[in-house]
Amino acid sequence: MTFRANAGIYNFIDLPVNQWTNNNFLSGYAISGGYRSPIGPIEISAMYNDQSKTFRGYINMGFTF
Repeated sequence: MTFRANAGIYNFIDLPVNQWTNNNFLSGYAISGGYRSPIGPIEISAMYNDQSKTFRGYINMGFTF
């Protein structure tokens, strides 16, 4: 299990620090679980975004080499 938190600020070069607003800020969180299966690693994540207030799912499948 892995917990991730990410944040980003965009269009910040033209603005002074005291003028940054929530419109220039993105953040999100995810909890992921992984399993090494016979066909390759599988990772399943549940993600949440603060700005859109939505949950999303994500499945990542790979191969062992």
